[in-house]
Amino acid sequence: MKELKYKEYQGIITNIDYRTGLMHGEVLLLKDVVTFKASNPKMLLKEFKASIDDYLAYCKDDGVEAARPLKGEVLVRCGKAIQEEIIKIVATKKSVGKKISQNEWCVDALKEKLQREA
Repeated sequence: MKELKYKEYQGIITNIDYRTGLMHGEVLLLKDVVTFKASNPKMLLKEFKASIDDYLAYCKDDGVEAARPLKGEVLVRCGKAIQEEIIKIVATKKSVGKKISQNEWCVDALKEKLQREA
């Protein structure tokens, strides 16, 4: 089991206790701590989902907005020099008829880097 996903949330296995046979996990990218544990992968997925449902119910009952971990946004402060280079590249592409925004260029660059890192 590589990834745990449910209702926009992601979880990971944080520890396997070989003495007790329990796997422990945590929901990623939340300010709140949401954990789960089980003795086998099938139950771990079930507990992961139950933990998220419990978290959402708790937030609703308490009248607070549940954290949404993945909005699809990344704020990157790259400095003026790098920003200027990106602007030049995008402008050059536009001048030869290839319409691309700075955001699209950055997303493409991130995808390339992620593929090399994988």
